[in-house]
This record gives sequence, C-alpha cells and structure tokens, in this order.
Amino acid sequence: MSYCPKCKVILAPGTDICPLCLSRSQETPGGEVPGQESSPERIFDEAVDGSLSPRQRRIMTVELLSVSFGIILAVCVAVDLVFFHSLTWSSFVLLSLATLWLSISMPLILWKHPALVAAVLVPSLMVVPFLWGLFAGNLTWYLPVGLPVTLLLMAAIVSSYVLIAIQKKKGLNTIGIVLAAVGVFCVGTDMALTHFFRGTVALTWSSVVIMSVIPVAGLFFYLHYRVMRKTTLRKLFRL
Repeated sequence: MSYCPKCKVILAPGTDICPLCLSRSQETPGGEVPGQESSPERIFDEAVDGSLSPRQRRIMTVELLSVSFGIILAVCVAVDLVFFHSLTWSSFVLLSLATLWLSISMPLILWKHPALVAAVLVPSLMVVPFLWGLFAGNLTWYLPVGLPVTLLLMAAIVSSYVLIAIQKKKGLNTIGIVLAAVGVFCVGTDMALTHFFRGTVALTWSSVVIMSVIPVAGLFFYLHYRVMRKTTLRKLFRL
C-alpha cells in the first residue's frame, strides 16, 4: 500500500501522487509542487543554463556593480573621515568609481540606444577630469592631458560597444575586447602624460600593461572561438 508524498492519502495501485495534489502542482507557476521552494543550487543552475533573459542579466550586472562600488566608496569615505576628518583622497575615489560606473552601466541600461548612451556619457566624462583638477587645485593639465585622455576613453568605450554588439555569439570574446580596449587606453594615457611632463612621447608603465593584457585577451579569444565551440565552461572545468 502506497501513500501520496504530499497529503499522505492512500494511493490507487500504479499512481505516485493523488489527483488533488497533481492538479495543484500543475496550477502552480513554473510547475513547482506547492511547499517546495527553489533552492539556491536550482537558482544557480537556472542562471547558468541561460533561463535569465539578456535584459535580466544586464540588470543583475548593474545591481551587482552598484552594490560593489557603493561598499568600496563607503569604506574609503569612512577611513578618510576617521583619519583626516574631511574628504581628501576619497573625493578622487568617488570620481573614479563614478566614471567606471557610468562607463559600464550606461551601455547596459540603455542597451540598443547608442545615441542616448553617448548623450549621457560624453558630457559626464568631459566634466570628470575638470572636477579632478578642481579637487587637486590645479587645472593647467586639463587641456593637454585631461581632455585628450577623456576623448580616448570615450573612443575606447564606443569602439568596444560596437565590436561587442556586432558579435553574433557573445561570450568570453567580450572580455577579450574589453581588455584590448583597456590596453589601448593605457597606452594613450601614458603617451599624454609623458608628453606633458617630459615634452616627449614615450611608453613607460603602459608597456607592462600591454605585455599583460595581450596574452590574457588572446587567451579569452582562443577559449571563445576554439574551445567553447566544442564544450562549455561547466564541462571544461567539470562544475
């Protein structure tokens, strides 16, 4: 004699669940049996399996980015206030985090609206180096360094956005594109700084960045276009 696992009534021979519990489970959204909550492992598996829509993934990325940057900023401001009793170096952290947040979040929030992304980022990024010089008490470097570096940053963001958007299959190649853009930006920034301080164009610290970025970006491109065609990350690392 068998019993229903939900309501414990006696089942007819050859049945696993009573008709009442079966009808309730079918009426429950997502086909879940009442009282059976989704475990964290199931939510993780659904996210990995791609049940989240692209829009939900973008929103999740923005939320995680906002929380992470908020925690970093809160800690920096608290330390600055405790040791210096005012906002000193933390104001530069605020500008840096705000710039990164705008640069990453705006394309995700305004996805498929490049004109709106440009309308938000261009004036915002133009103001950032001016505020940086204002906080530092020196605006003489804004035109020879701040403005060119800002324009280079916007060019790197736009080019990365376009290259990622035209990819038919997005994955690890997205990380490779972003890393390549970061390398180009660092080279341009290094050249602008050396020209301003030394009067000549040269590569100093950016050469180390390039030597680090190129092989890592190449690895991501290789994984995406060669390895990922035959397997997945879960199978590759046996997750």
